[in-house]
Amino acid sequence: MGLLERLEKQKTATAEGIGDSEGSEIVRTQDEYSDLKRKVHADLIEILNKEEGDGLVLKKGRDEYIKLKIEGLVNGTGITVTRAEKNRIVREILNDVIGLGPIEPLLANPDVTEIMVNGPYSVYVERRGKVELSDAQFTDNEHVMNVINRIVSSVGRR
Repeated sequence: MGLLERLEKQKTATAEGIGDSEGSEIVRTQDEYSDLKRKVHADLIEILNKEEGDGLVLKKGRDEYIKLKIEGLVNGTGITVTRAEKNRIVREILNDVIGLGPIEPLLANPDVTEIMVNGPYSVYVERRGKVELSDAQFTDNEHVMNVINRIVSSVGRR
């Protein structure tokens, strides 16, 4: 058994030991993580749309309010996730709902001087005068278009 196989086996065994509530499961694969994130995101949008329709407009404390909603939705799924996974889900959904999705961390990075999106899986950045492929990825073309629409609407273009 190679080192990679032993580490994977140990990771799986550790993950299985984390779930202490009956009927719970651990998020183990990228697909399971993506499915959980997609469900929580859809549920959050539904809640926020309903609250907006009720006239509940939150300006002050909006980010914290949405963060608490996301955490509550994750907890309500019955799927046990690690603290790191939950923090990642919260951060990514907050970036999608409030910011500019997967490019939000790039915008916050002072070393990044330019961001070029060539498609959902092709996001390049310029750092110190050199262009390189980043780890940022959108889920699909629709996700890219939603972020583009958010950008152009903020500058008064359509």
